[in-house]
Amino acid sequence: MKILKALIFLEDQEVSQSVKKVLCSSGWDASIENHSADILSKIKPISNAMFSLTISGLMVNGTSYMEFNKTVEKFSPFTQRMVIASKEENKELINAINSGNIHACVTYPFLDKDLISQAETCKLNFERETINQQFKRLISRQNKQLFSTAKKFKTKEKQSKRLITRKKAKLASLRAKKRQADDDARLNVNISLEQYISHKGTALQQDSYLQEFIIVKSEIDNLIHSFTSGFSNDFELAELDSILKQNRETEFPDLIDSIKKCSLIHSLGMDLSTESPGMLKSMQNHLDDYIDLIISEDKVTAQLILKKEMSNGLFDLSVVLEYLRHYKISYGIVEDDKIQQWLNSIEKEPFIIAVGKAPVYSKEAHIEYMFSDDYQKSGKLNKDGSIDFRDRGDVPYIEKGNLLAKKIPPEKGISGINVFSDEILVNAPSDPLFTAGFGTVASEDGSLIFSAQTGQPHVDIMGVVTINPEMVIEGDVDYNTGNINFNGNVIVRGAIRDGFHVKGNSLTVNEIDGGTIDLTGDLNVSNGMTNTTIIAVGNIYTKFINNCTILGFGTFTVLKEIIDSTIILGGRCDISSGHIIASNVSAKGGIQARNVGTISSRAPVLRVGFNDHIKKLEDENNEILDESLQKIKEYKNNINMLTEKTTELHQRISEQAFEQDRAIVDIRKYKKNIPELKASGNTESLQRVISSLKSLKNKETQAEIEVNRLFERQDQVETKIEKISDHINDQEKKNIKCMKQKKKLEECMKIGTSDPVVIIGQTITQGTKIVSKEASLILKETLTRSTIRETMISDGILDYYKLQISSNT
Repeated sequence: MKILKALIFLEDQEVSQSVKKVLCSSGWDASIENHSADILSKIKPISNAMFSLTISGLMVNGTSYMEFNKTVEKFSPFTQRMVIASKEENKELINAINSGNIHACVTYPFLDKDLISQAETCKLNFERETINQQFKRLISRQNKQLFSTAKKFKTKEKQSKRLITRKKAKLASLRAKKRQADDDARLNVNISLEQYISHKGTALQQDSYLQEFIIVKSEIDNLIHSFTSGFSNDFELAELDSILKQNRETEFPDLIDSIKKCSLIHSLGMDLSTESPGMLKSMQNHLDDYIDLIISEDKVTAQLILKKEMSNGLFDLSVVLEYLRHYKISYGIVEDDKIQQWLNSIEKEPFIIAVGKAPVYSKEAHIEYMFSDDYQKSGKLNKDGSIDFRDRGDVPYIEKGNLLAKKIPPEKGISGINVFSDEILVNAPSDPLFTAGFGTVASEDGSLIFSAQTGQPHVDIMGVVTINPEMVIEGDVDYNTGNINFNGNVIVRGAIRDGFHVKGNSLTVNEIDGGTIDLTGDLNVSNGMTNTTIIAVGNIYTKFINNCTILGFGTFTVLKEIIDSTIILGGRCDISSGHIIASNVSAKGGIQARNVGTISSRAPVLRVGFNDHIKKLEDENNEILDESLQKIKEYKNNINMLTEKTTELHQRISEQAFEQDRAIVDIRKYKKNIPELKASGNTESLQRVISSLKSLKNKETQAEIEVNRLFERQDQVETKIEKISDHINDQEKKNIKCMKQKKKLEECMKIGTSDPVVIIGQTITQGTKIVSKEASLILKETLTRSTIRETMISDGILDYYKLQISSNT
């Protein structure tokens, strides 16, 4: 038996103790709540503790029973509410009962049995309300499952209907092809008159042959008349009878064969409009001697041009339409009366006979910046070879609230239709990246970006527009400053020391010795970089690099040398005055160097035309996406298993509830028999009924316990499902972020020109490996002043790519 809880809020401690004692003696778990300044704040835990009953007076620490019980009802609507009042407060107690705000009341002093009776009534009401609520939840969950199942069936039905429609269309197409193939097969069979008569089932009698001959002759006359209507003939139809009677088929083999084939087609009910009969083809070839059909390059217009005069009756409206059908022109054909007017004209000027629907091509979106997005120069070169980045031209400065950029939206095109009824597809317009970053705000429709603060404007290769404040560090980035993470431009007068990290928009620094740099803008290093890892969206300028890893989207300019480094760029690598030694350099926009390699060092590897940086980021992004999708799959499998568990619990709850209801019905039935048995004095039967009642009561109690246990188990499963669903939502948010990043990277792939070229100012050492998208080579000898470029070669048989070497002199 489940022990129910009661919470007592009474000002009189003696009455509280008396109430608690009576309730505990009848099986309740009763506790007294001492009064405090904020008694209502103690009501909130009721919903979690599952108190079945609260007992209060008409006033609770200065708070009326109305306000107190409303608070109880708010946090625990099924908790029963009892009021205990003195006999002098009868009037107020009656008002409380009439208000419907309480479920039971007792006057003090009270009899123990009265309090127990009221508490038992509250207990039954609480249990009934709790079970009803549980069944409501059960029904709600089952309804959701039924709705989900019905929705799946409906979706499956739609898919099946679409599949059936496609299958029917395919079946109709195959039947049409089969009919055409059968027709062609029949036309390609040599048919004799004997076969024809046999096919017709003509009796082997002279009169039957004569009658059949007359029918065939009539059909052939009609067929030839239909073919030669309006044409001048090379033979007389009147001679046909004599040709056939004299068995002179060998003199006109092609003619007779065609006549027999056409006759058989006619007798079988086949369509004579097919192109297969030789007479139709010869008619089209004959017309080609007189007219030209000119189709425009975009196939939107078709024009007829008369090459030489025709004899009267050779070229009429029906022949023109058949001619167009022969060349599969079916869309936009002009009206018949216009064709007839052209046929009747004496001059017969070139005539546009069909006009398709020209496509409307898409207009690409473009962005207008209200500031120069390429304002900086490379800096002034000092005598010691360092770069003075203070002398870099005028830097734009934007006030708060100014318009920074506006996007002219793309216009989607409309597909056209050519004269052959084929759709002319148009490409979807490109939509460049346009994002309001730090220090900016976008308009409601996202087409305008305004400055949200005063500062320097910047747009990176990802299309992110920012307004950047400036941070100046007079010395080094070291233990005194710590790592730098600043949404703006960072200027470091000294160096960035080993182990320290700088993240921001752009960075101008004297030198970097072992730091890690992550920028959305440009990197400008006056001297050089050693043992450094750099990620920069913008351009990079430095004097030298040694043992560095660099990933950049823009142009990389180095004055002196690149030693033992790995560089992956989306732009060009420009070291036209310096030396590449023992390094791997990949640049989409090509590489220009003064010298490459040395005899004593590891041979460099130069990759040109690739965007390895974006590819690397895409691979990382795809890896995250694949991992996330795998997690979602696992989560959904777990949810499916848990859902199956809830379905099983639903079934078991329904079974136990049914057992409980049946036990209750049986108990009522037996209870009705007890007075009669007592009156009859049938002690033995009475004892059996009482024993059965006990058994049924125990069965009801066990069923109730099992139902409650199953509901608790079901709540636990539902809680797990909710938590897993939250995990799925988190993963899906990550997926959306990954997909957006993927789109940005795809857009970045289109930015910049791919130029698979290596330009050498002085020497490139033997053994250097050069790789382009379609070709590669390892130099067999040292070259001087050379250009190595990927070129397509055609030898007349096939096209292939090769890295060709040419001299710069």
